[in-house]
Amino acid sequence: MKIKINIIVDFLMTILLLFLVSYQIVSEKMHEWLGMTMGILVILHIFLNRWWYKNLFKGKYSLMRIIQTIINFLILLTILGSLISGITMSRYIFPALVPYNNYMALSRALHILSAYWGFVLMSIHLGLHWSMLFSILNQKLLKIKKKYLFFYIILAWGIASYGAYAFYKLNLFSFMFLQSQFIFFDYEKNLFLVFFDYFSIMILWILLSFYTIKLLKRNIFTKK
Repeated sequence: MKIKINIIVDFLMTILLLFLVSYQIVSEKMHEWLGMTMGILVILHIFLNRWWYKNLFKGKYSLMRIIQTIINFLILLTILGSLISGITMSRYIFPALVPYNNYMALSRALHILSAYWGFVLMSIHLGLHWSMLFSILNQKLLKIKKKYLFFYIILAWGIASYGAYAFYKLNLFSFMFLQSQFIFFDYEKNLFLVFFDYFSIMILWILLSFYTIKLLKRNIFTKK
């Protein structure tokens, strides 16, 4: 039962994340509510996985565990950054706080920094756990036969290749390193294509992290 709840929460967080970065798909008001919902789901996710925090200072730290721990804490920082900056800039849920925010430019910079780094780091986080997630999804929902697996791998890399192009086209690196804070939204662009841009970027980072870890594990075991 707990595993099913975890999967549902993770799935909802993934969908919400895609809608949050695909800002022009939703209104500003809806963006705020989705952000607050994401915050609640993150708290629930932490509660469901509280055992991980209890075991932080127990056992040995392998390379994989070190990487996962660093990624998890960086994600936590980006979530806190997104929530704090989002609340201080809120025009609909917490409008009373806005007049007291004398650092609106700083809040905006923090929100952009946290949002785009959070998006990439959460995608990497999915990639680190992809073997387990895919195994569960395949058993419960996808049921992909082995003979078709190669086709789906090629399809995934095809989407990821477009994701690399979309990452460059949307100039996300400039926002991740605050080289630019001006985000241009093409409101005439098909909303499905906007969503697909970010979906493909997510697939790109999932595959890159999944295969990087796979390669690292293979090299470690080969050396042994």
